[in-house]
Amino acid sequence: MEDGIAPREIKFLMRPSHASADSRFSSLLFRMRMGNWFSLRFQNAWMGAIGVLMIVLGITMAPVVASLGIMPTTILFLLLSPAMLIALYSLFFEQSKFYGILGCALIGVAVLIQPLAWYWAKLCVPEGVAFVAFCLVISALRGFGRP
Repeated sequence: MEDGIAPREIKFLMRPSHASADSRFSSLLFRMRMGNWFSLRFQNAWMGAIGVLMIVLGITMAPVVASLGIMPTTILFLLLSPAMLIALYSLFFEQSKFYGILGCALIGVAVLIQPLAWYWAKLCVPEGVAFVAFCLVISALRGFGRP
């Protein structure tokens, strides 16, 4: 043949058992990669778990700090800004995506419920968008080196 493939090699490649083994292997790999996406184990997403804890602390501490006479936007900025970045990091780079999804959802709820969180959101959303772009570039570069 002109392509350099002998006829018996074509027969080997076209065998149904060979194709089904490949499809079984690829579905196994897919399940292995997807199996830990919604894991609640701390070892699969320790940064995401810490981020969710920071979000909960920030939301619960804002009224307490306001009652003490301190500006609650400082607490929101100090706790929710890194928590937002941690949630985005967890979505891109950790095995379990559960804590990243939960962190992003809690931040969305905090912005909708707490009136002071709008000021925080105006400051931190550009930072989050830049971080997402950075994570996309890093993910693309990590995937570029794989065969």
